[in-house]
Amino acid sequence: MNNKQTKIYNQIRATASTTLAKIHRVQEDSQFFAVLKNFPPYLKKRQELKKIFRVAFHNQTKTLIISNVGANLISKTVKSGKMYALHHKGLIVLHPEHPTEMVDLGIVGDILRSEYIILRAESACTPSFLMGSQRCNCFDQWLQTQELAANFNPLPTIISDATDPEIGIKNYFNLSGEMPVSSASEGQAFILMHLSSQNGMGSGAENNKFRSDTAEAAHLRHRGEYSAEQVLNVSMAGGFETIGLSPDPRKLNNFYGYQIPAIVLDYLGLEKPVIILSNNPEKIRQLEKFGFEVKTLHLFGRVDKFDRQETADRKNEFHHCISVRNINNDKELEDLEHEIRRTITQDKDHKSGSDRISSREKPTYLVGNRTKNW
Repeated sequence: MNNKQTKIYNQIRATASTTLAKIHRVQEDSQFFAVLKNFPPYLKKRQELKKIFRVAFHNQTKTLIISNVGANLISKTVKSGKMYALHHKGLIVLHPEHPTEMVDLGIVGDILRSEYIILRAESACTPSFLMGSQRCNCFDQWLQTQELAANFNPLPTIISDATDPEIGIKNYFNLSGEMPVSSASEGQAFILMHLSSQNGMGSGAENNKFRSDTAEAAHLRHRGEYSAEQVLNVSMAGGFETIGLSPDPRKLNNFYGYQIPAIVLDYLGLEKPVIILSNNPEKIRQLEKFGFEVKTLHLFGRVDKFDRQETADRKNEFHHCISVRNINNDKELEDLEHEIRRTITQDKDHKSGSDRISSREKPTYLVGNRTKNW
């Protein structure tokens, strides 16, 4: 951070430290407009901005958060073409000793009344999402998450059948900026969290160093990493090491790259148990570290001959709990939906809390119709 940014950050940090809340919401005009002017989105003072943006401070990690209040979208799944309503937010996450992180956030369903929050936290993967690369299953996992969210939250006919659906969707989720976000939905809540600055497992990160160009650095570092895999015939970890990086840079700065999902959930004002769709044990550990109750559903999306090498590297070098056998995409979707419904039903049947997972216990991994502790 430059001197001006550091001064603003320290002022907000001092104010936030006087509260016991996890999140300090910056309301005072001088601090609010100073942040918007000197940090992304770099906008000059206009009173209308207070209706469009929010500024907050996460006390536990000393992180500054800048977000829009959100916009409501009618979304469509790629695989089945199902329509569903989604509340979209963009966030910038800043710390003077860590890389700047960008997050795209999609909220589906009713996060106020749902017993659990279903979470998919996806580090960016441009080759998969934009170029259709089959070397990894990142996009396939994202598509499965969208299908699940749509299955639990079909677009209401009052919106889909309307002459002007935009009128109905505009009021479907609350756009006041209040947390948690309320909605007209009664469906199971999903959070689709795309960590847009984390291409190549967060390869733009540096140890104990602020940088505003995290996404730009990650953009070319990720490309360099997988070029190294093919040019020099090395593994994923070897690709990172070849260009001078530690494998999985999300672990740098006390695992700061892995802390972002918990920071964002705190920002959203959520303290509910989380069912995370993931094969990465570190994502579970960091959520538990921040006090969340966690259950995990393994999500593969696709495992076949085209991504077998990277799947093996993720399993052997990065210790992901991942299958190396072929996966039936439709069967997996069916199993995931079954497990989510079963977990929610069990929770309702045990309101006493005796079967709820303590944040101090090991996470439970649900695989098909089996439960397994790792």
